[in-house]
Amino acid sequence: MILVPTEANHKKALEMATNKAFNGKTMLDNGSGQYAGNLAELLFKGALSDRFLEHEYTAATSYHFDFKIGRATVDLKAKQRTVQCLPSYDTHVNLYQKDYPCHYYVFASVLIPKGEKLATNVNFMGWCRKSDYWNTCEIKRKGQNSDGLIEREDGGKKKYNELQPMESFFSKIETHLYQQAFGE
Repeated sequence: MILVPTEANHKKALEMATNKAFNGKTMLDNGSGQYAGNLAELLFKGALSDRFLEHEYTAATSYHFDFKIGRATVDLKAKQRTVQCLPSYDTHVNLYQKDYPCHYYVFASVLIPKGEKLATNVNFMGWCRKSDYWNTCEIKRKGQNSDGLIEREDGGKKKYNELQPMESFFSKIETHLYQQAFGE
């Protein structure tokens, strides 16, 4: 699912960025990845709204997840890239987040071509139950060479092509909301 941001999306994502690291584990200098993360969250929020799925955007108030949809919690993992993301690329979730209280991960790739400041698109690569992710991912350690890249933090990795497609997320979350509303 590839979404193209509007001028309003860019403006809001930039306004939300503090350009300071959220914590000592923030990977990009000066929190420079915040724009990409904010943009992905805003577009995901829009996708939920477009499907009339009731949700709460909790990124500003919750350290452990970005959305609450019924009783389900979702942590959106966005990665800023200068090239189009391929299904054979890796997801990454920091190991210290393994015990965070969240139900699902949604993975997005934010394309900001070299020399550009704004993203041209956000590709939602797929989703995974948090428990399934940690049961099936490969643990990589800080300093370890992983496909030519040196890991900055301990974390779990899994290929994007091993994730569930986004449309199945929306249908499952719609079923969850229906069951919650009608007690089934």
